[in-house]
Amino acid sequence: MSSSGNSSAQVQIDVIDRKSNKTVATHTGAANEQCTFAVDSVSLWSPDSPTLYDLKVIFGDDEVTSYTGFRTVSRGEVNGIQRPLLNGEFIFQFGTLDQGFW
Repeated sequence: MSSSGNSSAQVQIDVIDRKSNKTVATHTGAANEQCTFAVDSVSLWSPDSPTLYDLKVIFGDDEVTSYTGFRTVSRGEVNGIQRPLLNGEFIFQFGTLDQGFW
């Protein structure tokens, strides 16, 4: 987050659990600085459980809302073959090949 007028302006970021409507993580700091936060007992997003969290960002007099899902994307060996992993688990990618689409 940055501000052309005041790089030391305060920014507040809240992560809100949609199920309980409670703030589960927050960060307050100056604009133009990296922010980090941790969500305890986070519910990871997956196709079988598409858990989303609401975000609220307050910057000066402005407030912006959005949403996010938390997940990990990596690769690993499954039965001797490199596979994409979502949250540490292999999920078969099923879709049309480029050749079949065109």
